[in-house]
Amino acid sequence: MMGNKKRFMNRMLGFVQGRDEREEQLINEKMKYLFLSSFWILLLFLFISLAVDAYQNTLSVGTILILVLALFNAVSVLITLKKSDVYKEVVYSEEAYHAVLKKIRFQSIFASVLFLVMSLLINILFAFLSHQRLNFAEVNFLGWLTGSVLFGITSYYYAKSKITIEK
Repeated sequence: MMGNKKRFMNRMLGFVQGRDEREEQLINEKMKYLFLSSFWILLLFLFISLAVDAYQNTLSVGTILILVLALFNAVSVLITLKKSDVYKEVVYSEEAYHAVLKKIRFQSIFASVLFLVMSLLINILFAFLSHQRLNFAEVNFLGWLTGSVLFGITSYYYAKSKITIEK
């Protein structure tokens, strides 16, 4: 199976011969960066397409296809990483455990704030695109705040459950 992956990658990149480990590692690093960059660009295009569709009060096939592609990429990455069991964080002392918890706490707070800001921006954008007057009573700040806090707490405890201490 691994030979098929290497052959496919060599054909896609235009290589005639195999590469040594250092070159393969460099190629994998570059491909990873390009994949992540293109994934975020794909999400940006999806957001732009949704905004145009909201402005025109339609839903285009292109928007649906971009959404399906983004979901396929995200789910396939999640499944692949879960199968390879790389989500576990292993620490070897209590101090390292608390340091990792501190990082997870910061990441969860950041994700929660990002969730809130993006939700509010999307609400404001769709109100603007539908030519409605912006009324903060319709934005439902309390609902999005509650959702973002729940998202942050859930992500914190999920990430915390993946930490194991080995002694």
